[in-house]
Amino acid sequence: MYFSQKLITNKAFLKTDDLSSTTMMNTTTISIPTSLESLLTRLTIYTTIYGGIFILAAGNLGCVGNILVYRSQTYRHQACFIYLFWETIASLFILNCILLTRILETGFNVSLMNESNAFCRIREFISMVMYQSENTLFLCATLDRILSAQRSKKLRQWSNQVPLAYKIIVANFVLWIAVSSHRLVFYGNGSGHCDSQEGFYAAFDHYQDVSLSAIASPLLVIVLAVLLRCTVRSVNQRRATLKTQGNLQETDSQLTIMLLLQSILAIINYVPYGVYILYSMFTKEWVKSSWRVAWEQLIIAFIRLSSYVFAAGTFYVSMVSNPSFRKEFFKIFGIQRGRIALVHTKAVGNIVNIRTVAP
Repeated sequence: MYFSQKLITNKAFLKTDDLSSTTMMNTTTISIPTSLESLLTRLTIYTTIYGGIFILAAGNLGCVGNILVYRSQTYRHQACFIYLFWETIASLFILNCILLTRILETGFNVSLMNESNAFCRIREFISMVMYQSENTLFLCATLDRILSAQRSKKLRQWSNQVPLAYKIIVANFVLWIAVSSHRLVFYGNGSGHCDSQEGFYAAFDHYQDVSLSAIASPLLVIVLAVLLRCTVRSVNQRRATLKTQGNLQETDSQLTIMLLLQSILAIINYVPYGVYILYSMFTKEWVKSSWRVAWEQLIIAFIRLSSYVFAAGTFYVSMVSNPSFRKEFFKIFGIQRGRIALVHTKAVGNIVNIRTVAP
């Protein structure tokens, strides 16, 4: 895009006999190539398109990997992995419903929410239910690991309770469906874009979003991450004891470290988005220049993409940090580390049979 800037210079009155030499005005027009403001707008669009598509593709592959591992015979009967399985289901909704519509709206200017009142309400409802469920179920899995590593027997007995885990999962979805149900009624696109109805409800919905997404979620993740870090330190101090008790405790230690790294990923996911919501609330009435708005839109694009990193990245964190998880994933696809050995058989023609022998 191009814009023209007019530089106007008023010359003084010239006292001459020529009638044409009365008050004179010299106007010069200068064309400046693509403005930085337009460049920022394009960067916002390209960031959303390419970054969003990458996160969407990588996230779906990661969620499929998580589901395969969490439903394997090795992990399906452990409460921690039951929480993580249903957290992955929530992540799939976040990626394929929330992120996909964000890419279409910001990147391609295709807004299904603004065209359909029903889609607007369902999308905002699903957004709140799945974001809060994802966070809650991850916190439950983290808390389960913290309890399992405690010295107190009374605390440890609350860990790995499979029947209790299923009850908590059902209660979790029922709770967030009830808390979010108002969006199915009071959201709409009557103003031209999908948003809450103006008035008291808009304030209520905004403060609810601030309290849950900007304060509660980041705070709880940080607190449990600190507690989990203390658990890892305690486990390391008892490493000699764990080694004498077999591989099960070593697997628990790997799982604890995996959840600690996922907690860091969750902090990256929730904290910037929470800061963005708080900033939007405090600066809502400010008068901002178009230059500042363009910068804010670009920064918000990065923050919004970061809010999907947790949904897309837990599988890859697990693969890198947890050897047991990695081994189980390879086992599902029949991939085993081994060496190739030549074994001669007595078949006709002295045919050589090749097979894989585990080291």
